[in-house]
Amino acid sequence: MRILRAAMVAFGATALLATGVAPAASATPATSGYDRCPEGYFCEFSWVNGEGSICKWKEARTYDTYVKCPWAPSANVRSVFNNGPRKREYFLSTNFRDRVGSTGPNGRGNLTGSYKIRSHRWA
Repeated sequence: MRILRAAMVAFGATALLATGVAPAASATPATSGYDRCPEGYFCEFSWVNGEGSICKWKEARTYDTYVKCPWAPSANVRSVFNNGPRKREYFLSTNFRDRVGSTGPNGRGNLTGSYKIRSHRWA
């Protein structure tokens, strides 16, 4: 009986493979776009709609984004997501000079993409 059962299982698996039907794999949702920004963080993206490279900060103040974001010196910020608790202000220069904008809690969106963000802080 055990041999017959093993043969039936083997035949069933062979039949599934022969017909191109495979057992369902457990699917995990892929994260893309803005969903890559963890709760409590402010995230910058190198492309629109949260696509491209990402840099994320949880610190209250970032004096110079170039220190922690490897693509920041060579690419403009194209979109942001403030997944944090307070408004996030961002600046064209280091040390919070030349304010260019801000994004409220849970705010996300595309920027003009014509500048680099050099510093930011929770307001």
